[in-house]
Amino acid sequence: MTNSTPLFALVALALAACTGNPKPGSGSCDDNEDCDQGQYCHDGVCLELCRTDDDCPPGLWVCGANGLCVPPADPECDTLAECTTPPTAYAICFVADCRRGSCVYTAQPAVTCEPAVCTNGFVLSARTCGAEGLCPAPDPIGVSCNGYACAADGLSCRTSCSAPEHCLGSLQCLANNTCEAPLVKGDPCSFNAECSTLACECADAACTTRVCAAADCGTCHLASGAGDCTTTDLDDDVADPEECDGDSVCSAGACRLLDDQPCTLDAQCVSDHCECVDATCSSRRCNQNDCPCQFNNDSDDFCDGNLDADLEDVLGGCVAPQSCRGDGSCASPALLADGATGCSADGDCESGNCDTSAHGPSEIGRCCPGENPNSRGGTGGLVAFSGGVHCCADDADCGLGSFCRASTFQCVTGSTTSPATNFGACDDLDDCNVEANFCCEWGYYDDCQTSGGDCRCTSGFCP
Repeated sequence: MTNSTPLFALVALALAACTGNPKPGSGSCDDNEDCDQGQYCHDGVCLELCRTDDDCPPGLWVCGANGLCVPPADPECDTLAECTTPPTAYAICFVADCRRGSCVYTAQPAVTCEPAVCTNGFVLSARTCGAEGLCPAPDPIGVSCNGYACAADGLSCRTSCSAPEHCLGSLQCLANNTCEAPLVKGDPCSFNAECSTLACECADAACTTRVCAAADCGTCHLASGAGDCTTTDLDDDVADPEECDGDSVCSAGACRLLDDQPCTLDAQCVSDHCECVDATCSSRRCNQNDCPCQFNNDSDDFCDGNLDADLEDVLGGCVAPQSCRGDGSCASPALLADGATGCSADGDCESGNCDTSAHGPSEIGRCCPGENPNSRGGTGGLVAFSGGVHCCADDADCGLGSFCRASTFQCVTGSTTSPATNFGACDDLDDCNVEANFCCEWGYYDDCQTSGGDCRCTSGFCP
């Protein structure tokens, strides 16, 4: 037999057609006629006819109705990134793949889909994926923290406490660091949170023991052993653990700051001295010594220098409008003239005399000329101004031959001679009216007037 196909070749071709595995033909091809039976020409290569998609080359190819591998008509995906819609809400329970234009999701059980978490004193156990790609709850769902709050990691329970917030509900953190039911009145305690009344008070003056009281007994006060509040103060220099912090101690029934602690008021300090720390008084701290218009820049309790001029040291004795002079003393910003009101001390007046008594002028705190020979203690031999009294109220406060000048409340010398005689310098007619009262005593009330800046009698005689 000539030009005939060997029997083994026909068998091989038949087997290839049955398996449908793609494989090249005997060579390159331009069309199907160049390929063996059961093959077709694809991109210049002879391939076997397909039965399923798996018979087609890798990539976006599917098996068509005629046994030819063709691209999918309407592909769902071109890349894996486009496969984002698994069958359930738990994407972590699936492995996604883009196969021949379709997204394929394969479930992967036993993968953790919800981690363990502790919330409101209960630990929820971790969840794992099921065979259907769901995330079922475990049984039991979790465990209780038995009154303790969740630990700081948010995954587990606390097993001890050191603060009230470490216990839940009505439980209190006791001194042994356990969460228990709160203590009641009269029970020994260590801090407020242990007691149902939230009042753990000192039971002796040195605060060596404490007891749950019926209520807060107030700062640095004692409670009886039965838990009743008293009016007794703790000993000075004893710290009230639930009232005074580490920088303060009890003093006269109040928490007050120790030396060298920052302060703003004298009353905050055990020493009663809240002093400036530098020349500009940028801040203050408690100091053992008083430093008026001075500062202390270290912790030796001694004054180290003067405050800058014009600073108001209201805690050092300067009262507004006074301010520091720059030499460690206080002064008013401007001295007041004679007759002016508003002084509080002699140093506020130009004359150095501030009348703060009820004597003399109706206003308290008036600057006056001060003691002078024309007062009753001068030429009249009567009582001189003293004890803070520097102003005259009327002529009766002045010596014979003098009168009380209304403008300055000063005793002024007056003459008792014939008409047209000088009775002393005057500032205005009011001074002459005062002098006229003196003249009137001698019957010449209407005869006084001003002339050339002096007060004179124009007629008659003033003996």
